[in-house]
Amino acid sequence: MVSHRICWAIVVVLCALSFVFADSVATLAALVIAIAVPLVSIAVARLHAQRIACTLTAPGSASVGVPATCTCSIEALPYVPLASANVKLVAKNAFAGTCEEVQTSLPLAVRSQTRSLTLTPSCCGVCSVAVEELNVSDMFGVARFKAACPEELRFTVACEEVPLQVSTAIDADQLYDSERYSMAQAGNDPSETYALREYQPGDPIKSIHWKLSQKTGELIVRELGQPIVDDVCLMFETGIVEPMKRPSPRRLNAMASAFLSVSRALVLAEIEHEICWQDIETGGLVSRKIALPTDLDAAADALMSCRVGRSQRTTPACYVAERGECSAAHIVTVSSYAQNDLDRMGAHGRLTAIVFARENSGVSPVRIISTSVSSYREDLAYLEV
Repeated sequence: MVSHRICWAIVVVLCALSFVFADSVATLAALVIAIAVPLVSIAVARLHAQRIACTLTAPGSASVGVPATCTCSIEALPYVPLASANVKLVAKNAFAGTCEEVQTSLPLAVRSQTRSLTLTPSCCGVCSVAVEELNVSDMFGVARFKAACPEELRFTVACEEVPLQVSTAIDADQLYDSERYSMAQAGNDPSETYALREYQPGDPIKSIHWKLSQKTGELIVRELGQPIVDDVCLMFETGIVEPMKRPSPRRLNAMASAFLSVSRALVLAEIEHEICWQDIETGGLVSRKIALPTDLDAAADALMSCRVGRSQRTTPACYVAERGECSAAHIVTVSSYAQNDLDRMGAHGRLTAIVFARENSGVSPVRIISTSVSSYREDLAYLEV
């Protein structure tokens, strides 16, 4: 813009010198045109900036890998050219750490014009779409005036959940009794009956219900109940500690899919649990109690709205700093790297680490399940935590 003003000044000076030395009607007309036309264009640009209307539209929701189009429509004054609008449309996904933008200049020669930005999300998350810059300049680029930008819009790129079968392991040092029992999973608590069915080869003899078998004339087996253990804790790693690198959008999407799928499987098995992650902005722990599908849906929206980024500590370390040792009977972490401070969680529960990296699998003291973007569906299809 400065260079345009300098050029305009040079043209005006040259026209003025021509008029001084030539003193003709032609040079006078040239001088008047050199001054008046840009001034008129500046006045028109100012008028457009005051009257222009910008409308932003975005899809209500989107899916990973499916193109989603955001549009910016500009309504200008009709039949008033000599100005152009400069628009910068930006779409950000804080969870995935991605940012896409389109910047364009629209000549305001017609009443309505539209520009679009087509995104193909590679990761789930809450996307924000905004017009970060909207200004009107005259046709010579001498002056620029800011116009009112529309409000930011948001839409959610849904996380694909995969069907998993998740069960909770009962260790010798854990209680076998509970106030509630699962209606979807058999167990080994002799004080509670899960279901009655016909005998099948291989069933233990002690599970036969002899009185009922005598009445029906067929061997009936009593399946034992599974105690519902409420102290299950799932942790999603949003903090990236040095020297680890931020996971790619595809890997982050697979991590979120695995994390929410495990939580959904626990909900379907009627196992109440807690999910946690770290708020990178504040460094604090965010936790949600999950008992119903609606609880999980709300928690998933909150997780998709957070940012994954550099942190001084991992989510388990954040948990220990705020609450002390975790007393949950079952602890599951999902991370893009091996967390070296899991032993600080305490020795009260069974700890399973799902790592989206090449790590050696292990069972003691932490059970490590190493998986990848392409294989996590198979690796976690039958998961015991």
